Amino acid sequence: MDAKILGGIISVVSYRNACFMNNEISGIVVADEIIELYKEADKEKTAQLAVTISTQIARKIADYVDGLLFNYTI
Repeated sequence: MDAKILGGIISVVSYRNACFMNNEISGIVVADEIIELYKEADKEKTAQLAVTISTQIARKIADYVDGLLFNYTI
């Protein structure tokens, strides 16, 4: 198959956002461990978490995709 694969990463930006994505968006699963990280985090910490977790995911999938697309919205 002559196709390219684009890996999309949607950053979690808050506890509420994590719960919404996990419960309301079909096909998206946010691990319980990630949701817990956001539970008591302030805005500065959530921004750091979003970058750190997204970067970790990007590194894990980089060998399997032809490109990456990040979506980070506050």
